[in-house]
Amino acid sequence: MLASLPLLAVCQRWRCLALPAVYSTVFIKYYAEFNSDGSESSPEAFSVVTNLDLAISAGCLGVVRKVEIDVRCSANPFPGLGVAIQMLRAAAEEWRGPVSLGISLYPEFLAFGRTGHAIAPYGDDIKQASAVLAAMLPRVRHMSFGGVRMDSIARELFGRLASLYADRLCAIDSQHPITVPRDCVFTQLRSVCVARDSRVGYQLPRMDPAMLVKLELPGWPPEHSWAPFSMDGDSALINFPNLKLLDFQCYDIFAAEEPMERCQDGRAWKLCFPKLQELRIDSVWNSCPLLEHAVLPAHMDAISIETPPALLQYVSGLSLPATRSLTIGINEGGEDGAAALATANRILNGARGSEERILNICDHALSVLPEAITCTLITQLTIAPAISVDTVLNLVQRLPSLTSLEVYTCLTDGAQADLSVPEPGSGYMVDPFETKMKKMYISGHEQNALVALAKYLLLRIPTLQTFGSLDIPERLIVAFVGAYLEQYPRLADIRLELGSSD
Repeated sequence: MLASLPLLAVCQRWRCLALPAVYSTVFIKYYAEFNSDGSESSPEAFSVVTNLDLAISAGCLGVVRKVEIDVRCSANPFPGLGVAIQMLRAAAEEWRGPVSLGISLYPEFLAFGRTGHAIAPYGDDIKQASAVLAAMLPRVRHMSFGGVRMDSIARELFGRLASLYADRLCAIDSQHPITVPRDCVFTQLRSVCVARDSRVGYQLPRMDPAMLVKLELPGWPPEHSWAPFSMDGDSALINFPNLKLLDFQCYDIFAAEEPMERCQDGRAWKLCFPKLQELRIDSVWNSCPLLEHAVLPAHMDAISIETPPALLQYVSGLSLPATRSLTIGINEGGEDGAAALATANRILNGARGSEERILNICDHALSVLPEAITCTLITQLTIAPAISVDTVLNLVQRLPSLTSLEVYTCLTDGAQADLSVPEPGSGYMVDPFETKMKKMYISGHEQNALVALAKYLLLRIPTLQTFGSLDIPERLIVAFVGAYLEQYPRLADIRLELGSSD
């Protein structure tokens, strides 16, 4: 028995280490039951999946740091939310208090599209559910709102609940716009990600710009919604002294392009980002006054601008800060592909001291010929429009700094390059390309030609570390590597990300 004591001590030690990892998150998933026609059954007909009971029986409520609530129903989420609240309330006195709360609302598939938009019948439910959760979980500092419901019920519920933590919430991550009272100001927010719904216009909660470190606004054009960050109504200057990441993604092609939003007296906002490290702008619009009105630091870690050709032309006339990494992307919407590529090359060539110069050609209508890419300093290249095998080989050999190449559609018909390789064991070694290429991903339609290209590249690129193609069966390349491994031992170090062996 004495001999078992050390083993018991080890087991207890492992238990102490494992339990916080296992029970750091408590989840409650509520599923309403539906009839065959998609209508919801009685409120008493539901099922719940949770690990709360296990956490209680294991005596681990003290290690719970996050609560996740998922409600899957039709129009009315409050019966499900009420069940989750009752379950949490039974254990609320025993835990120290989670610091993170996540709520997701999902309509069941048959009920999708039937989600109600009338907010009036649920006003009291929203207030009561929010108040109970806020009282029961006072230490919450991080909130996330998800699911696929984007109606007024979700907006009001999420906004009401978040507003009750306005003086202490540090991070909010919402896949939906949220509606908060106009007099509500979030004074402690450091990390913000709030998506936009074009149906409700431009609505952001007010927050203190001095506290923000990370600001992501998917769906928001960078021309709008700076007023919520203004703490001084008489000043056109908004300073973000601690912001390090600013990310805008605007994909709403139906929204009208508008000039930069102005402050109350008509002056344009002047936006200062003295410590900004990373700026991402991914837009379908042809203008971006933010880049004109923003004061950026002299040096940044990364800038990524992916836009239609018209905006690229505008960007080329600006003086961008020196960056370690500069990404230029050409989105859909341009007519003159040659001019767009020329502009992208000019911007990348003019980058000051950039170690990474990344070009993403996303417009499938562009014609990409080898001579169209003139910036020999490009390190990463992604090409969505179809290009030929000969163009692929030309780029590999002509761009000495290229370390990553991704080709969505490689055309193999009419290729002039000889892709043959010597027989294994012949003693003949192919001449290696002078390149820094480390990663290659190639897709196409002609499997046999792609396999031949893959074999050719694997032997001729000595620096290759990863090769991927979902259009090439894994078994063919694995067999090839096995046959040539004795002559080319470096093949064993290449990571293959290939398609099914079937």
